[in-house]
Amino acid sequence: MSNSRLFILCCLILSLSSCNTRLDDALMKAGDNRMELEKVLEHFRHSSDELKYEAAKFLIENMPFHCTYEGTTTETFDSLYLRAAMEPIDNRTLFFNQKSEALDDGQTVLVSDITNVTADYLITMINYACDVWQATGWHEIYDKSIFFEYVLPYRLNNELLSNWHKAISEEYPLLKADYMVSRRGVQIEAEKGICDFCEVKDAIGASQHEAVILHSGILSGQVLYFESYTAMQEHLNAYAWKSAHPAGTYIINSDGEQHASICTEIRENGDIRIKSAQYGTSTMNPKNENYKGFSIIF
Repeated sequence: MSNSRLFILCCLILSLSSCNTRLDDALMKAGDNRMELEKVLEHFRHSSDELKYEAAKFLIENMPFHCTYEGTTTETFDSLYLRAAMEPIDNRTLFFNQKSEALDDGQTVLVSDITNVTADYLITMINYACDVWQATGWHEIYDKSIFFEYVLPYRLNNELLSNWHKAISEEYPLLKADYMVSRRGVQIEAEKGICDFCEVKDAIGASQHEAVILHSGILSGQVLYFESYTAMQEHLNAYAWKSAHPAGTYIINSDGEQHASICTEIRENGDIRIKSAQYGTSTMNPKNENYKGFSIIF
């Protein structure tokens, strides 16, 4: 065997040995908590998503360097932050400093992650981080180091452990939804076949790797405003409007509604049929108390 091949083989062995040593060292430092961390590794060892096992190893290897503080003083500090938020902006720092000076730091206890993190908690956080990463179209254009550095970590600094992924999902469900919402509440489905007069194209930034593109000329950005349902209904039933703007090529919005809808049909009796991402297809009810003013975007 040539010297160059021998050198490469030695480097590879040392590299693999170094990786295993980091994991083994972390598991040794876990003490009685080692079994919990080994449960995590075993849980993801044969996962169809190889990134999850890599993520488990990465977190455990780096866990000895992370810790938090627990105790009554820590809980009081957290409550002070919440109370300070209720104070006027100019007074928040003064309020927090005055209240925190009276706290006894001796009542806090330093707790290492490696000896306390449970398997259930770590599995939950890894699943969420990896699933979010894989669900985004743009993950394919970034190196995995971005994932390990900015997406995977289960905490920012030394704050108390929490399932903040779940809290964000519940507070902001639209972050993972298959449609976008504009500032006026217009919901547009990002799935094939939902919108007429549209085409679906690959888009790196779209949540499902696809984006709905309105055909050129369908929406020019013009807006008509009506004070009443009757006025809008008369306009939409006019022959000139129907000829120039067939159903499906414009959006109807109500000032009192939380969403906008695509007009799908103007029936012979004058009823207006609409389709929204939230409620599906329905008939506009002129007696709806939520209706105030109307606009048509075309």
